[in-house]
Amino acid sequence: MRIHSNQLSSILSFYQSELFSLYSPEECESLFYWSCEEILGNTRIYWRTHLSQTVSESVLLKFNFTVKDLKKHKPIQYIFHKAYFYDLSLYVDETVLIPRPETEELLHWIFQEYREKAPLKCIDLCTGSGCISLSLKSKFPNASIEGMDLSSQALSVAQKNSVQLNLHPLWIQANLLEENWVLDSTFDLIVSNPPYVRLSEQALMNPNVLDYEPALALFVSDQDPLIFYRAIARFAKKHLHKKGFVYLEINEALGKECTQLFCDYGFTQIELRKDMQNKDRMLRIGF
Repeated sequence: MRIHSNQLSSILSFYQSELFSLYSPEECESLFYWSCEEILGNTRIYWRTHLSQTVSESVLLKFNFTVKDLKKHKPIQYIFHKAYFYDLSLYVDETVLIPRPETEELLHWIFQEYREKAPLKCIDLCTGSGCISLSLKSKFPNASIEGMDLSSQALSVAQKNSVQLNLHPLWIQANLLEENWVLDSTFDLIVSNPPYVRLSEQALMNPNVLDYEPALALFVSDQDPLIFYRAIARFAKKHLHKKGFVYLEINEALGKECTQLFCDYGFTQIELRKDMQNKDRMLRIGF
């Protein structure tokens, strides 16, 4: 199908007809209004009442190219290099994961727990786009926040977001799985959303994730799916303040195993919490 006119209502119909096999009608509409906001400016709410507006041929071409990318399963966040996390607008590209609502739930838990007293020193392990570190810095401006990642490309994205938002955690390049990086301090708060998807679970995932999001930040072997959590437990034994806590996002299928792992490392305060979809998705750990 081709776009029959330069009117936005016609472009909306084009989105719906071209994308119906991949997305629900509601999702097609949402993608269209997201595109309007990015291509034309103004808000999505604004464009819902301005569908009679016409656009130039060059703008029409931008909508066309966006649909072509969407048909290839490319996430719209990567098309426009923008994702929203909590109250932050972040730059993202294919070197970092797109922030997820489940991770927002983890941050919400932290913010609820620290409403009265902000942590003084925090570290975000496997920071990726920096979404957790930057949210912590936004909420706790006087705290010392550090974000660590193995990937120099991910840290470049985190730094770009840091400048864009005028929020400045300390970024550290290091491999969590190696113990040759040393920190001489303890932390009140350790947070991480590490790789936790087992390779065997790839069959359950959509092409927009498998074809575009970085495998380094997603997958672990079926033989040792808790490899990063074991490294976090070792790190926390050395660097968690005695009254501090670790908050983790986990694989929904491995809640009991994660809980047992931290028990085995001598942690006694362990709480497993479900997300809004009633899946075991978050852990809080303390001494």
